[in-house]
Amino acid sequence: MVSYDNHSLHRPAAFQNMKNFYWLLIVLLSVGQIESVQAAPALPSGKEPRFPKPVEEYYDEQIPGITAKLVQRIQAEPFNLVGTLIFLGAIIHIFVIVFMAMASSRRHDDLCAFASAEVL
Repeated sequence: MVSYDNHSLHRPAAFQNMKNFYWLLIVLLSVGQIESVQAAPALPSGKEPRFPKPVEEYYDEQIPGITAKLVQRIQAEPFNLVGTLIFLGAIIHIFVIVFMAMASSRRHDDLCAFASAEVL
């Protein structure tokens, strides 16, 4: 009977280090957000700044198509590009994780089948 190493199913060290990196990134971004909120200056008119900009203030109802609207909104408020990239990155990340989970499950099934097979 063939035996296999259980350690081959564990994540590589690079993935374990990435988990620590993600926590560090979350903490740093959180601190940065807290400081940026505290440092937000008042508008010259005395009103408090509004974030995010209300949809009505883009005046893009007449623009057909979502791509053209998005380009216009990015030109009006460049931070919309950051939000869009984060959103697209999250969508891509979900698909990558699903495919990696499927591949890992398939690999585990193959290793188990190989381990239980008798070698002639």
